[in-house]
Amino acid sequence: RRKLCLRELDNIKIGDSGVFSADSYIRLSHEEMSVDPIKWAKRLYEFVGLEFNQETELYIEGITHGKSLVQNGKDPDGRFAGFSVYRDTLTVLYKWMSASPNHIHEIEIECKELLDYLGYVNIYDDNLIKVAENPWPKIV
Repeated sequence: RRKLCLRELDNIKIGDSGVFSADSYIRLSHEEMSVDPIKWAKRLYEFVGLEFNQETELYIEGITHGKSLVQNGKDPDGRFAGFSVYRDTLTVLYKWMSASPNHIHEIEIECKELLDYLGYVNIYDDNLIKVAENPWPKIV
């Protein structure tokens, strides 16, 4: 995990360094996309020069609020829901919070530099006492 976090941090720093022009780089967090998928999809479509139409909006709305669309273990396209693209993005966003405090704190330690750079706060202190409810920087 530590190597992955450091590699991600290096990539983000390169993107943030100004080496890319504003019309060739955009940084978007999973949290931002989960909280407002239509807003960010529109922005991404515009960024890459694609038309964002009503059909696209309805599709994205459907796949990002998909829990209600999954019935009898199948998504609306008839696929096994475990492999489906249909997800409720807010449910997915908060799912990690069901992990054990020890597991979450291990990630906080191993990925400290990345999390600090991105403005996240730790959920647990070194004694596994919960010190924050929400780790996200000004998003959620």
